[in-house]
Amino acid sequence: MKKFVPHEVLTKAQINKYKFLVIPFVIIIISFFLSQVSENSKYLSYLGLILYFFLFYFLRFKINFISINETEVVSPINGKIVKITSIENGYLLFIEKPFLASTEVVTCTKYDLINKIDDTQDRVSWEISNKMIKIFTEDEVDCAAVLIGVSPGKATCQIFIPSKYEISVNENNSLEAGVTIIAESIDSR
Repeated sequence: MKKFVPHEVLTKAQINKYKFLVIPFVIIIISFFLSQVSENSKYLSYLGLILYFFLFYFLRFKINFISINETEVVSPINGKIVKITSIENGYLLFIEKPFLASTEVVTCTKYDLINKIDDTQDRVSWEISNKMIKIFTEDEVDCAAVLIGVSPGKATCQIFIPSKYEISVNENNSLEAGVTIIAESIDSR
């Protein structure tokens, strides 16, 4: 297994962000050359500038993760819990991420099953439904609450939490990626 290096993931996430920010820059350059032909091209520059600031805000990272121990499970994305369902082997939590929430995706525990639900195991597993999600590591990560990807725009996250954990949040609670503790191990009490 390749060693997980958090700053490499952050670098990849930032490169992904700057790829999007090239679009308004190109619009502004084109409007500069069109300004020689038409005075109305200044509106194209304004559009490019507005698009730049929108994308910059839309693709932001709010990295303020906390230290957690092995008995805690944190939220993988920012959002709100819309539903908690009890199933045979544990619980399913459904989180909705708003369109303009920050984009980071983090690990829930030290031993997550990343972006694949498996309710037959005794470890936390989760998946995010978003066409623009980008997970930067395919290997298992042996760290909790570390940045592993980005999910810009609206998304839905489904998390399986085994019955060896006790849920510590309720429906309609707001969650912060890598900060909000959503479950704790029953064995630690």
